[in-house]
Amino acid sequence: MAKAHRLLDSQVRAFFAKSKDRWENDGNGLYIRIRPNGTKTWVLRRKIHGRTKKTTLGTYPRTSLKDARLLAAAKRTEDIEIAKKPVELGDSPTLFGELLNQYFDEHVKPNYRRPRQVRMYIDNRVTDRIKELQVSDLDAQATRDFRVAVRTWLRKYAVTSGPVGANRLLAIFKQSTKFGTAIGYLTVDPLRELTRKLVGGDEKPRDRTLTEREIRMLWRADSDHQSLLRFLLLTGQRIGEAQVMLWDDLRDGKWHIPATVSKNARPHWVPITREIEALLEKLPRKRRKVFENLSATATQAWLRRWCDREKVSPRFTPHDLRRTLVTGMNDLGVEPYIVEKLVNHTMTGVMATYNHAEYESERIASANAWSQHVLKIVGQKDER
Repeated sequence: MAKAHRLLDSQVRAFFAKSKDRWENDGNGLYIRIRPNGTKTWVLRRKIHGRTKKTTLGTYPRTSLKDARLLAAAKRTEDIEIAKKPVELGDSPTLFGELLNQYFDEHVKPNYRRPRQVRMYIDNRVTDRIKELQVSDLDAQATRDFRVAVRTWLRKYAVTSGPVGANRLLAIFKQSTKFGTAIGYLTVDPLRELTRKLVGGDEKPRDRTLTEREIRMLWRADSDHQSLLRFLLLTGQRIGEAQVMLWDDLRDGKWHIPATVSKNARPHWVPITREIEALLEKLPRKRRKVFENLSATATQAWLRRWCDREKVSPRFTPHDLRRTLVTGMNDLGVEPYIVEKLVNHTMTGVMATYNHAEYESERIASANAWSQHVLKIVGQKDER
């Protein structure tokens, strides 16, 4: 096995931040993690009794490369002593939140293409009360109590946030308890019998599009989320892709979405019309991300509250803005295959096999037509 590359202090000093955590390996489990805000932290990662353990050793430059190596060596010596001891039952997670985190670290992170979606659900949607439920040493009564508590909470969540979200959380919960049973933390899976029908119910395909009146109302809404929602309406792209858009992704009159970000793992580009460009020009360029301060969950939560406050029923979601664009473009007479290409849908059948055309001029013309149509709806003048 090749010897791990050892870092130089000049390299550590020169490492720059990226849009997500950057990890650089010094060897023997020692890493320096560079946060998007530029903070550099030494982290020692190793396995003890089959479980990955992380220890923060200090921040750079307060903790130098030499000091980090010394601290890591001392920790490894402690690990050797720990490894000699037999595994105790207390090593297994006792709280549901701990089990969720271990399931994420050991199964989701290495196997899912977009693990951040699961992480978002665990961090932002699961309450502390659910995370603090006991999962260790469940007897028959405790198993029933745990299942009842989870189902009761998920049913309330389905009422406030919708059945789709409740069912997604149920899937994560069931996978985590199945994981806990498979590796021996649980003798019986407490959620095995819990089904979607008992929580959020069957999910009906959404067909929600915005009316012209709703488009005008949303366009004029006074909120920090206004620019993002206008951008989604004009581009028809997914909120998760817009949230990680960098200023560097905007070039040559297009928004370039890399394969690592797009849902179907294929690179995609979106025309930037004059209307979209005017919207972007009003945003500050202090950070690398265009919509740095707005999380997807915060925008969705604000939109739910706004719909209730404005008595918009049924509510609509950011994804319904995408459906509105697709429907509206077809109403404008844009060929369906051009619309599908614009929103980066995967083609099927013969089109998928043989047609690899980009339709650049058609996509740009269609995007311009949609932008002008939206401006007409909201009562703004086209300044062309």
